[in-house]
This record gives sequence, structure tokens and C-alpha cells, in this order.
Amino acid sequence: MNIHHIGYVVKEIQAATQEFALFGYHKETAGGIVYDVLRGIDIVFMTNGIYRVELVQPKDINSIAAGMLRRLGSAPYHICYECGDLEKEGNMLREKGYVPVSSEQPAVALGERKVSFWFHPQIGMVELLETVRFAGQDG
Repeated sequence: MNIHHIGYVVKEIQAATQEFALFGYHKETAGGIVYDVLRGIDIVFMTNGIYRVELVQPKDINSIAAGMLRRLGSAPYHICYECGDLEKEGNMLREKGYVPVSSEQPAVALGERKVSFWFHPQIGMVELLETVRFAGQDG
């Protein structure tokens, strides 16, 4: 698996975008902010060379991200790994003691590629992202 991004939960996405820009990060796309209705969050991806961060601002007070923001304040909260087979990798994580936080669902900010979130008490939350979506694939 390869790292795709590090997810940061933030109180104010516009202000966080400006702060990351001070360190050489740029929005990946013009406009940049995407609302993910499924998760109740605003998202923007920023890159600096090979490094990518996902800034996540909760919009729904019941979202997982809102709970993270209440507990952590603005902070990194997950690492996302690309993998070819979410089901296979998810089963491997389950065998190693990871607990699923969410089922496989499409991610609007990632071109509707499917993602799932997992938790382990030793490292916190990780996200699995399918590497490629194929024509005719459900979702």
C-alpha cells in the first residue's frame, strides 16, 4: 500500500488553506473545496511536491470529523493508503485487530473511488482508498 494523503480535521478550512500555503502547499484544483454530503464535511486537497494533505472541515455536528475536532482541535487524524482490493486489505486489517469505522463508500472528493476507515488503538485511524475504479464497476 502507498500513502495517498494525511487527513487534517480543521475548524475553518479557508484559514487552514492559507496556513498550509505558507509552507508551500497549493490547492490541487481551482476552487478546491468539495462538500461531501455522505460524510457531512467540506474537503480540500493541497500538495507540496510529493506530499498531499486533505483538509476536512465538519459541516454536520454528528459527523465523525466533528467528533475528532471536538477531541483534538485542528490536527492530523488519519493516514490514507491506496490499495488495489479494499475487501482483501480490510480483511487483513480485521485479522490484525483493526475495527471498521465505516463501510466501503464512494468519496466525492476522490472521484467517487471507494474508501473505508479503520481504527487501531496503537495508531488511531487509517483510511483505505481503492487505487482505480473500472468502467462498469458498481458505485
